[in-house]
Amino acid sequence: MGKFIRKILVLLLDFYTTLLAYTLIWRGRFILPRGNFIWVFWHNRILYFVAFYKRYLHPLPFAALVSPSRDGEIIAKVAERGGMKIVRGSSRHFSPSTARKIFDFLKEGYHLIIIPDGPRGPRYEVKEGVFRISSWTKLWILPLSFDSSFYLVFPSWDFFRIPLPFSRVNFQLGVLLPPGEDRKEELKKRLPPL
Repeated sequence: MGKFIRKILVLLLDFYTTLLAYTLIWRGRFILPRGNFIWVFWHNRILYFVAFYKRYLHPLPFAALVSPSRDGEIIAKVAERGGMKIVRGSSRHFSPSTARKIFDFLKEGYHLIIIPDGPRGPRYEVKEGVFRISSWTKLWILPLSFDSSFYLVFPSWDFFRIPLPFSRVNFQLGVLLPPGEDRKEELKKRLPPL
Protein backbone atom coordinates (compact mmCIF):
# COMPACT_ATOMS: atom_id res chain seq x y z
CA MET A 1 0.00 0.00 0.00
CA GLY A 2 1.52 3.33 -1.09
CA LYS A 3 1.94 6.39 1.13
CA PHE A 4 -0.73 8.36 -0.74
CA ILE A 5 -3.30 5.59 -0.33
CA ARG A 6 -2.45 5.28 3.38
CA LYS A 7 -2.97 9.03 3.84
CA ILE A 8 -6.35 8.84 2.13
CA LEU A 9 -7.31 5.85 4.26
CA VAL A 10 -6.33 7.70 7.44
CA LEU A 11 -8.45 10.72 6.45
CA LEU A 12 -11.42 8.50 5.61
CA LEU A 13 -11.16 6.58 8.88
CA ASP A 14 -10.81 9.80 10.86
CA PHE A 15 -13.95 11.18 9.21
CA TYR A 16 -15.80 7.88 9.64
CA THR A 17 -15.00 7.51 13.36
CA THR A 18 -16.13 11.11 13.94
CA LEU A 19 -19.37 10.30 12.10
CA LEU A 20 -19.79 7.18 14.24
CA ALA A 21 -19.15 9.10 17.45
CA TYR A 22 -22.28 11.19 16.91
CA THR A 23 -24.57 8.83 14.97
CA LEU A 24 -24.20 5.61 16.95
CA ILE A 25 -26.80 5.09 19.66
CA TRP A 26 -24.64 4.43 22.71
CA ARG A 27 -26.12 2.23 25.45
CA GLY A 28 -24.31 1.88 28.75
CA ARG A 29 -23.20 3.77 31.82
CA PHE A 30 -19.80 4.48 33.22
CA ILE A 31 -18.38 6.27 36.21
CA LEU A 32 -14.60 6.43 36.12
CA PRO A 33 -12.71 5.92 39.37
CA ARG A 34 -9.93 8.38 40.13
CA GLY A 35 -6.52 7.80 38.68
CA ASN A 36 -5.23 6.52 35.38
CA PHE A 37 -5.52 2.97 34.10
CA ILE A 38 -4.56 0.51 31.41
CA TRP A 39 -7.63 0.31 29.16
CA VAL A 40 -8.02 -2.98 27.32
CA PHE A 41 -10.44 -4.06 24.59
CA TRP A 42 -10.31 -6.57 21.74
CA HIS A 43 -8.43 -5.77 18.55
CA ASN A 44 -11.51 -6.05 16.36
CA ARG A 45 -13.22 -3.29 18.39
CA ILE A 46 -10.63 -0.56 17.70
CA LEU A 47 -13.01 1.61 15.62
CA TYR A 48 -15.59 1.40 18.41
CA PHE A 49 -13.08 2.73 20.91
CA VAL A 50 -11.89 5.59 18.69
CA ALA A 51 -15.51 6.68 18.17
CA PHE A 52 -16.25 6.24 21.90
CA TYR A 53 -13.17 8.30 22.75
CA LYS A 54 -14.24 11.10 20.40
CA ARG A 55 -17.72 11.14 21.92
CA TYR A 56 -17.07 10.69 25.64
CA LEU A 57 -13.39 10.52 26.60
CA HIS A 58 -11.77 13.28 24.56
CA PRO A 59 -11.02 15.55 27.54
CA LEU A 60 -8.95 12.76 29.14
CA PRO A 61 -5.30 12.25 28.14
CA PHE A 62 -4.69 8.88 26.46
CA ALA A 63 -1.58 7.19 25.10
CA ALA A 64 -1.89 4.04 23.01
CA LEU A 65 0.68 1.29 22.59
CA VAL A 66 0.49 0.59 18.84
CA SER A 67 2.28 -2.07 16.81
CA PRO A 68 5.11 -0.81 14.56
CA SER A 69 3.55 -2.69 11.62
CA ARG A 70 2.12 -0.91 8.55
CA ASP A 71 -1.42 -1.66 9.72
CA GLY A 72 -0.47 -0.22 13.09
CA GLU A 73 0.73 2.94 11.35
CA ILE A 74 -2.74 3.58 9.92
CA ILE A 75 -4.41 3.10 13.31
CA ALA A 76 -1.75 5.26 14.96
CA LYS A 77 -2.38 8.15 12.55
CA VAL A 78 -6.16 7.94 13.05
CA ALA A 79 -5.72 7.92 16.84
CA GLU A 80 -3.32 10.89 16.68
CA ARG A 81 -5.77 12.90 14.60
CA GLY A 82 -8.37 12.16 17.27
CA GLY A 83 -6.14 13.59 20.00
CA MET A 84 -4.37 10.55 21.45
CA LYS A 85 -0.63 10.15 21.89
CA ILE A 86 1.06 7.13 20.33
CA VAL A 87 3.85 4.89 21.57
CA ARG A 88 5.08 2.52 18.86
CA GLY A 89 5.86 -0.94 20.15
CA SER A 90 4.02 -3.90 21.60
CA SER A 91 3.53 -5.56 24.95
CA ARG A 92 5.58 -8.48 23.60
CA HIS A 93 8.52 -6.44 22.24
CA PHE A 94 8.93 -3.87 24.98
CA SER A 95 12.12 -1.86 24.39
CA PRO A 96 13.73 0.51 26.93
CA SER A 97 12.78 3.52 24.75
CA THR A 98 9.14 2.33 24.66
CA ALA A 99 9.18 1.96 28.45
CA ARG A 100 10.61 5.48 28.89
CA LYS A 101 7.92 7.01 26.68
CA ILE A 102 5.17 5.20 28.55
CA PHE A 103 6.48 6.25 31.96
CA ASP A 104 6.82 9.85 30.78
CA PHE A 105 3.15 9.87 29.73
CA LEU A 106 2.06 8.20 32.96
CA LYS A 107 3.85 10.87 35.02
CA GLU A 108 1.66 13.41 33.23
CA GLY A 109 -1.50 11.51 34.20
CA TYR A 110 -2.17 9.76 30.90
CA HIS A 111 -4.29 6.63 30.58
CA LEU A 112 -2.67 3.79 28.63
CA ILE A 113 -4.35 1.67 25.93
CA ILE A 114 -3.16 -1.89 25.29
CA ILE A 115 -4.85 -4.39 22.97
CA PRO A 116 -4.54 -7.76 24.76
CA ASP A 117 -4.99 -9.95 21.64
CA GLY A 118 -3.08 -7.71 19.23
CA PRO A 119 -1.37 -7.16 16.96
CA ARG A 120 -1.81 -10.56 15.28
CA GLY A 121 -3.89 -12.70 17.60
CA PRO A 122 -5.10 -15.29 18.18
CA ARG A 123 -8.45 -13.54 18.38
CA TYR A 124 -9.82 -13.15 21.92
CA GLU A 125 -6.69 -14.63 23.48
CA VAL A 126 -5.12 -12.50 26.20
CA LYS A 127 -1.34 -12.24 26.04
CA GLU A 128 0.85 -11.93 29.12
CA GLY A 129 2.36 -8.58 28.07
CA VAL A 130 -0.55 -6.56 29.45
CA PHE A 131 0.07 -8.01 32.93
CA ARG A 132 3.82 -7.41 32.69
CA ILE A 133 3.23 -3.75 31.84
CA SER A 134 0.60 -3.48 34.58
CA SER A 135 3.15 -4.77 37.11
CA TRP A 136 5.89 -2.40 35.91
CA THR A 137 3.65 0.65 35.87
CA LYS A 138 1.55 -0.27 38.95
CA LEU A 139 -1.57 0.58 36.93
CA TRP A 140 -4.84 -1.26 37.33
CA ILE A 141 -6.39 -2.84 34.23
CA LEU A 142 -9.78 -1.55 33.05
CA PRO A 143 -11.62 -3.84 30.57
CA LEU A 144 -14.00 -2.26 28.05
CA SER A 145 -16.42 -4.23 25.84
CA PHE A 146 -18.41 -3.12 22.79
CA ASP A 147 -21.09 -4.71 20.66
CA SER A 148 -23.40 -3.22 18.04
CA SER A 149 -26.62 -4.18 16.34
CA PHE A 150 -25.25 -3.66 12.81
CA TYR A 151 -21.68 -3.94 11.58
CA LEU A 152 -19.58 -5.16 8.70
CA VAL A 153 -16.85 -7.75 9.19
CA PHE A 154 -13.49 -7.33 7.49
CA PRO A 155 -11.93 -10.69 6.50
CA SER A 156 -8.87 -10.43 8.75
CA TRP A 157 -7.46 -12.68 11.50
CA ASP A 158 -9.65 -10.94 14.11
CA PHE A 159 -12.77 -10.52 11.94
CA PHE A 160 -12.34 -6.76 12.34
CA ARG A 161 -15.71 -5.08 12.96
CA ILE A 162 -16.83 -1.89 11.26
CA PRO A 163 -19.89 -0.49 13.06
CA LEU A 164 -22.51 1.16 10.88
CA PRO A 165 -23.92 4.64 11.57
CA PHE A 166 -27.20 4.78 13.52
CA SER A 167 -26.76 1.28 14.92
CA ARG A 168 -27.09 0.65 18.65
CA VAL A 169 -23.85 0.06 20.55
CA ASN A 170 -23.80 -1.55 23.96
CA PHE A 171 -20.67 -0.76 25.94
CA GLN A 172 -19.59 -2.03 29.31
CA LEU A 173 -16.77 -1.14 31.65
CA GLY A 174 -15.56 -4.25 33.44
CA VAL A 175 -14.32 -4.61 36.98
CA LEU A 176 -10.80 -3.29 37.54
CA LEU A 177 -7.97 -5.80 37.86
CA PRO A 178 -5.10 -4.87 40.21
CA PRO A 179 -1.49 -5.02 39.03
CA GLY A 180 0.12 -8.32 39.76
CA GLU A 181 0.45 -11.80 38.39
CA ASP A 182 -0.82 -13.14 35.08
CA ARG A 183 -4.64 -13.42 35.20
CA LYS A 184 -5.51 -14.29 31.61
CA GLU A 185 -8.70 -16.23 32.29
CA GLU A 186 -9.98 -13.67 34.78
CA LEU A 187 -9.42 -10.82 32.32
CA LYS A 188 -11.03 -12.81 29.52
CA LYS A 189 -14.16 -13.24 31.67
CA ARG A 190 -14.24 -9.51 32.38
CA LEU A 191 -13.73 -8.70 28.71
CA PRO A 192 -16.39 -10.75 26.92
CA PRO A 193 -16.67 -10.61 23.12
CA LEU A 194 -20.28 -9.36 23.41
